[in-house]
Amino acid sequence: MKKTKQTVYRNHVAQRAMSMNEIVTWVKDEQTREKLTLFREKLRRAYPDKRYAFTKKLPQLLFAGTFRKGELKEYNGWVLLVSSCRYCR
Repeated sequence: MKKTKQTVYRNHVAQRAMSMNEIVTWVKDEQTREKLTLFREKLRRAYPDKRYAFTKKLPQLLFAGTFRKGELKEYNGWVLLVSSCRYCR
C-alpha cells in the first residue's frame, strides 16, 4: 500500500507515491534528519499567530491514499488521529 509525499517545489505542489519501506529509508536519511532538526530549532522561536515560509518547505506525508496531479487515485482507509488534549501528556 502506497502513501503520498507532498512537497512545495518552486511554488508548485509536487506529489510522489512511496511505499512504507521508502518512507522509512527517507526518514532515516541524514539529509532529512538535518532538515527536521533545523525545522524544530526554527519552530521553537516562532510565534503561534504567524505564518512562516520555512513551514512550507517541510514535506507532508498523506497516509490516506495515493494522489496524482492533485487527484486521489487510491484510497487505503488509513486515518491519522491527533490528540489535542493538554492532560494526555
